[in-house]
Amino acid sequence: MSPKPEIDQLYQAAYQKLLKVNRNYYLLNASRALLRLLAVAAALLLGFALIDMAFDVAAPLRLGFWVLLGGLVLFFSIREIAPNLRRALRPAEADLYELSRRIGKNDPAVQDSLVNFLQIYHDRGIAVYPPFKNLSLKQLYEKFRHTNFYSIISLQILRKPANRLLIAATIFALLFIIFPASMSQAILKVLYPTQSFEKPLPVTLKNLSGNLTVLKNEALQLRGEYEGVTPHKLWLVIRTEAVPGDSAATERLELSGISGKSFSYEMNHAKTGFSYWFEARVEMATFQNRLARSERGIVTVLERPFIRELKAKLVYPAYTRLPAAFLPPNSGEVTALRGTRVELEIEANKKLAKAAIWFRDAAASSQDSLSLPLAVAENRARGSFVVEKDTRYRIIIEDSDGISNYQPVTYSVFALSDESPYVEIARPGQDLDLGDELQIPLLLNLRDDYGFSKLLLKGFHVHAGSRGDTTEFALPLPYQALDPNRAIAEYAWDLSSLYLIPEDYVEYFAEVWDNDAVAGPKSARSKSYILRLPSLTDILEQTEQAMNEQVEETRDVARDAKELKEKLQEINREMKREEELSWERKKEIQAQMERQQQALEKLEDIRKEIEDLANQLDNQNMISPETLEKFMELQQMFRDLASPELLEAMKKLQEALENANMEELKEAMEQFQFSMEEFEQKIERTYELLKRVQLEQKMDELAKMAEKLAEEQKAINEQLQKENLSEAQKEQLADKEANLEKDTGFFEEKLQQAKEEFQKEMAEIARELEKAQEFMEEQQLGQQMQQMEQQIRQGQMSQCRQSGQQLERQLEMLQSMMQQAQQNMNRMQKEELLQAMQKVQQDLLRSSFRQEQLFEKSDQADVASPQITDIARQQSQLRENSAQIIKELIDISKKTFFLSPQMSQTMSSLVQNMEESLASLENRNPKRAAQSQQRAMGDFNQAVMSMQNSMDQMMQSNSASGFEEFLQQMQQMAGQQGQLNQESMGLLQQQGQGKMQLSPDAMARLAAQQEMIRRSLENLNQEMGNRQDVPGRLGELGEEMEEVIEELKQQRLDRKVIERQERILSRLLDAQKSVREKEYSKKRQAEREDNVTAKSPPQLKQELLERENQLRKEMLEALKEGYSSEYKEFIKSYYEILSRQPNKD
Repeated sequence: MSPKPEIDQLYQAAYQKLLKVNRNYYLLNASRALLRLLAVAAALLLGFALIDMAFDVAAPLRLGFWVLLGGLVLFFSIREIAPNLRRALRPAEADLYELSRRIGKNDPAVQDSLVNFLQIYHDRGIAVYPPFKNLSLKQLYEKFRHTNFYSIISLQILRKPANRLLIAATIFALLFIIFPASMSQAILKVLYPTQSFEKPLPVTLKNLSGNLTVLKNEALQLRGEYEGVTPHKLWLVIRTEAVPGDSAATERLELSGISGKSFSYEMNHAKTGFSYWFEARVEMATFQNRLARSERGIVTVLERPFIRELKAKLVYPAYTRLPAAFLPPNSGEVTALRGTRVELEIEANKKLAKAAIWFRDAAASSQDSLSLPLAVAENRARGSFVVEKDTRYRIIIEDSDGISNYQPVTYSVFALSDESPYVEIARPGQDLDLGDELQIPLLLNLRDDYGFSKLLLKGFHVHAGSRGDTTEFALPLPYQALDPNRAIAEYAWDLSSLYLIPEDYVEYFAEVWDNDAVAGPKSARSKSYILRLPSLTDILEQTEQAMNEQVEETRDVARDAKELKEKLQEINREMKREEELSWERKKEIQAQMERQQQALEKLEDIRKEIEDLANQLDNQNMISPETLEKFMELQQMFRDLASPELLEAMKKLQEALENANMEELKEAMEQFQFSMEEFEQKIERTYELLKRVQLEQKMDELAKMAEKLAEEQKAINEQLQKENLSEAQKEQLADKEANLEKDTGFFEEKLQQAKEEFQKEMAEIARELEKAQEFMEEQQLGQQMQQMEQQIRQGQMSQCRQSGQQLERQLEMLQSMMQQAQQNMNRMQKEELLQAMQKVQQDLLRSSFRQEQLFEKSDQADVASPQITDIARQQSQLRENSAQIIKELIDISKKTFFLSPQMSQTMSSLVQNMEESLASLENRNPKRAAQSQQRAMGDFNQAVMSMQNSMDQMMQSNSASGFEEFLQQMQQMAGQQGQLNQESMGLLQQQGQGKMQLSPDAMARLAAQQEMIRRSLENLNQEMGNRQDVPGRLGELGEEMEEVIEELKQQRLDRKVIERQERILSRLLDAQKSVREKEYSKKRQAEREDNVTAKSPPQLKQELLERENQLRKEMLEALKEGYSSEYKEFIKSYYEILSRQPNKD
């Protein structure tokens, strides 16, 4: 139900009155806010004017001030003025409620009456019954009906902001009065922020360079000048152009070095476009914050063409067979073989008009000397040149504007020369003396960058004799390529076509040419070597000197060994009285050990020299097979001197010295002394045998010299039988005859020396040599040869043929005499040794019988038997007899190699058993003595059998050696190895050429073939008794084969394997050749022997034959005594030997 009209009138009256008060109230508030704003603005304006007066604020700052001030006004208007105006003009209901509360607070009588009146009228709050509402409204109205609403409005709120504004105005007026000009200027500058109120500067800058256009990376000069006062500082300001993704940058550069009114700045490299101007400052207070500026200039930079990508391809000369190669991208440095074509292709950053390569000699400093144009297509260009020498080049390009690339890169060209080839003579690789075989196996190694075109064997044949002329020769040699850079040449060089005579020599070398098709083939020579055909004189003088040196050195070692043994005995005696090892004693023992070590090393050197000597004599066919075998036995004896027992004793002695244990040291010294005693005996025997072999070797030399003299005369005679001999051939034959006469004279000298030496040792042989010497004197062989030489030179062919035939017969007779003397010497030596060995064997047999008797007596005697003393006396006498036998054995061992080393061990055991039996007899222990005597009897029997074996070997020393079968097997193995080498080489070459890949089956087949050859070699080596003196060292050769097999099993077939197989084949051939020469020498010797048979031992006496049956019966009776099976075998051997020996009792 709506209020009554009376209530509405009351409401309208109150509402209109409230509106008027509201308008006046908020307009007054808006005025106060405006005064405050004006006061703040005036203060700010006054403050900024003062700042400008003091610091001359720039226009941008002044403009900024107005912006700030406007922002402040806008902010204050929105926050303070606008809300009050809105409330005054368009009040909201809430505003009226607020004003009503302010009126109520101002008048205590009203309080909330006015607010409640308005809210109840508008039904704000809880709804009430209308009559009650109207009643309430009337009551409330009566409360504020007479209240003055304008009491809340007071002008006092305007006083404070008005005073502030007045103060600001007063200060402004005072400043204006005090500083009228400055204040006026400041006010004007503040009021007009965009206008300039500055004084003209006393200096003016001009930009003389203006706008410029330059090329990228070119230098440019920016110039300017000034008018007016001289500036304190000058700057060049550069602002670079903004690029996408980056902002413009400004750089300020201070200028110096001003000359007059002008100034400039040099820029070395202009990379991008920029704008620029000059700035200046003067030293005046008025203008200290102001800068003079010139006009702005613009520099435009044009892009040069440049090479974005460079490609270089190297095409090598065809003869190198190298594939083309590419240099790394953008790399122009060329290092290539002369004749290589360099193909260049470039890509530029823009379209090109032309391009060229400019060359500059490596010796020139800066001038280009040659230009080579390139073919241009759009932004690409290409061309090529040939590497001929060291040079440098640049690639210069130009675009359509005629602009060239900036500072083009200078590249170097290094021309490599095709290296000269290399050749070496790997085999023989040393100077050699030729033997009977005039064929030298050559092995040449060739190396070059890119291959070979020709290989020659060249040299000079220097003739001996009266002519002394020289003949050159050149032989083309075939070679086999191993890879593009290596080759080998194997060639069997036959020198027989050179018709060499003794003292001729051949100087030879290899010369190889490469396949350089650009500069022409280059050649290289190997080292030169000499092949000499030594005369008989040279050969024998060298061998005699070498043999004498080895004998003397061996004698020195034997003498040192004796001194060392005596010194050790002295030290050992002194050490028995010492309890601690002194430093002096230690050093003394070490010094003796060093002496022994040096002796062993010296003996090894002697052994090697003897081996070389034997090989030299064998190659020259100047030694018999028997003497050669003795040389080999000597080598083995030299090896055996360093016995394992001696080395072990030295090792233990060294350990004892290090441990400083006196007991161990004494024991080690005893063992070392004992080993040295054995060493002394061995070296003494070796020395005596070496002297004996030296004597036999001299007889061999005489026999071989006589044989060679006859053969050379026969060869000359055969040449003389030919018809129509040229003068050169006659001259050669005359030279050979003269050389033969010289050798004959040397033979006479050697014969005289040998006769004198044999006179001391073997007088009968000396007499035979004297007969040969008398024969030569009677026949006047030397004079006949001189006469024949003159006949040949004078062309008297018939006479010289007759003389030659006569000389041939006489020399054959001389040869026969020397062979007979040699055979007689061998026979006499064997007879002498056999007699001595038979005597020792008979003494051993007799001693064995006596030892057996003593054994039986001791075995039957008891402890209290009176016979023990007699048995001991007889045993002691038998021991003395055995010592004499040992002495005789030592004498025999110094004259023959056939005495077994086991004999020494047997005799040592014999002496020990006798000593033990004597000791047991002294202790009256006959049973134990019988055991020692029984062992001594076994030693006697063993010594008898060993002596018989030695005698049998000596008797058979002239029999066939078994080398024929050995030679056949060696030939078969060499053929198999050669086929295997060819197959391996073929597979390696195919692999290197890329024709095939080696399969595991192929490698397994090669390994199986090599294993088969190795097993054959092993079997042959076992048959030869693993002798180290067999040519070729078959045991070592088997080890090398095992290495090849292992490589093949691991699927490796390379040049090293091929070279190892070649060494195996070479050593097989060397062994085969050496054996063949020995066998041929033996056959030739057998043909010349006139049914000479070895003399058997003296015939058995009749009484020995008659008692053979009796001995056999005694042997059977002895076997019934119940001895062990081993001892029964000794008894059988004992009686069998006994039955074959003569009875000299």
